Amino acid sequence: MQRPRRFEDVSVRGGELAVWQHGNIDRADAVLLLLHDLVANSRVWDLVMDRLPRNVAAVAPDLRGRGASSRLPGPWGISAHLADVSSVLDHFGVHEVGVVGQGFGAVLGLELAAANQEQVAAVVTIEQASTSEADPAESVLAELSESFDDLAQMHSQWKLSQLEHGQLEHGQLEHRAETNHAWPESVVSYLNHGAHNAPRPTSRANPDAVRADIVDCSASVPTPQNSAIVRRILVESGSAAAPSGQAGSSIFLPGHSLMSAVLTQGGADAVAGVVRSILSSQG
Repeated sequence: MQRPRRFEDVSVRGGELAVWQHGNIDRADAVLLLLHDLVANSRVWDLVMDRLPRNVAAVAPDLRGRGASSRLPGPWGISAHLADVSSVLDHFGVHEVGVVGQGFGAVLGLELAAANQEQVAAVVTIEQASTSEADPAESVLAELSESFDDLAQMHSQWKLSQLEHGQLEHGQLEHRAETNHAWPESVVSYLNHGAHNAPRPTSRANPDAVRADIVDCSASVPTPQNSAIVRRILVESGSAAAPSGQAGSSIFLPGHSLMSAVLTQGGADAVAGVVRSILSSQG
């Protein structure tokens, strides 16, 4: 059975930040802060949360400039996002939190742990095991300006784009059923939440926000100098030679990507397993 979910707006600089809430924060035994990647949104975490115990609650903000927070003004960058998520934790009265971050959200999670040593108990990052020499920033920004005839076309183009960039492998994401051409519910929810529907579907992500965050993200990321548990999930799509298993604090997830690690059944199982192991170790 799914835990209850709802959106709640949190006051931040310049307006309201949309936060997708999983479960009852007040009654939870543990609370997670879920931070998505550069052009993703809060609904990217639904499959992972479906695999965690119901006594675990979570807050998943649409980062400034994305999803339902797309109209929030700049400046953007890591400092702005850290201020926003601190406001989220204060709003919900969360005094101790575990952070799960995907891509750019992983950078934010590590920065938050370094700056809030008493509040962040653990960080799980989902990162690329290796970085391509080609800079995908310009192609990502170009895609944000595309418009489509309808949501179905936008969904199909998204999948083709993910395959082209190595974000999804053939067969990882279920093909549309021949009977009703339906996409998996988690992917539909994620894509629809990230789209402006009128007059023609386009991405909600603000290109200026994405560009600013790409620049800011190029700086080095600190390792938390406190007792926070850090586990890195390293993904490597399309690499048959990639290692699997665990080495120290790193867990290797070959054949997956930043997107398939959270939007496919197998990826979500692996991420949720890492989170469950940390929660168990904390009693």
